[in-house]
Amino acid sequence: MYLQLFAQEKTEEPTQKKREEARKRGSVAKSTELVGAATLLATYLILRYAGPFMAGRVYAFSRNLWEQGAAQDWSEAGVHMLLNQVFLMVALVAAPMVLGAAVAGVMVNVVQVGFLFTFEPLVPNFEKINPAAGFQRIFSRRALAELAKSLAKITIIGFVAYRTVSDDLGAFPILIGLELPQMLQFMVNLVSRLLLWVGLSMLVLALADYLYQRWEYGQSLKMTKQELKEELRQMEGNPEIRSKIRQKQREMARHRMMQDVKKADVVVTNPTHYAVALQYDQARMPAPRVLAKGQGFVALRIRELAQEAGIPVVENPPLARELHKLAEVGQEIPMNLYQTVAEVLAFVFQLKQKGY
Repeated sequence: MYLQLFAQEKTEEPTQKKREEARKRGSVAKSTELVGAATLLATYLILRYAGPFMAGRVYAFSRNLWEQGAAQDWSEAGVHMLLNQVFLMVALVAAPMVLGAAVAGVMVNVVQVGFLFTFEPLVPNFEKINPAAGFQRIFSRRALAELAKSLAKITIIGFVAYRTVSDDLGAFPILIGLELPQMLQFMVNLVSRLLLWVGLSMLVLALADYLYQRWEYGQSLKMTKQELKEELRQMEGNPEIRSKIRQKQREMARHRMMQDVKKADVVVTNPTHYAVALQYDQARMPAPRVLAKGQGFVALRIRELAQEAGIPVVENPPLARELHKLAEVGQEIPMNLYQTVAEVLAFVFQLKQKGY
């Protein structure tokens, strides 16, 4: 019983396959608080630099409306035209902030999860309307964390907003006596400071939330030992995956083999069809050892590497064919080839002693 319970504990790190499946379902680690903080800060930047322009547009429209107030056509058609003008003015003033906030939100999402497009979250899930499952979600670790985060956000944002506005509370009564341009400038400055400090406060909270979301996401993907065994068994049973694994293993073995060519004492060639790289250290080896072998393009590459490293290349077609046929990479040559290989090595060592 204890072993069964232990096997059901999610203690194993998720496989790449499970991570990919979760991503296809739209399940990724991200913080919505980062999006909120980014949109607030982007709105602040736009208001900070485009605020005078927007205030100017509002002032010009208000002045024009005031000057033409007596001559305004208050018929149904005239009111309809006036509402259209108000709508266009509001759209023109709000468009930079809306577009900037939207772009900032999209960019933050892309930075967090990359480009992800899926309809999986839109598929109806009847488990979500299950009362028992809903009750469990209410008292889950994630729900408690979201509650704590919401309370912290309300407290921090409320405190920061109050401290930002409190210094200017005494100035509100005198706004009545200010001209419209001064009033608009005052409001732009106040809203800009409010957006800046609230945005920075949310950014700090969002970074902490992002780290938590990544940790919680990793925990949710963890697997039991049994799930890990089943998935590995399925992956190993897939012919395509087995083929890719074998291909990767062959590539790695070939790469190691080519690296070992530089350690060889001699390369015996056909001269172009076969090539076998041999190494012999009389103090450590009872017999010469095959470091690399190949035919066709591989043989040509072995020959090129040997020439680049200054390793002697000896053309002996019968010996090259026999070595390629009978000897395996990493193993010693067969006994029936000792005499022939010894003659080749003796010739090579004599050339080295003479300085060739």
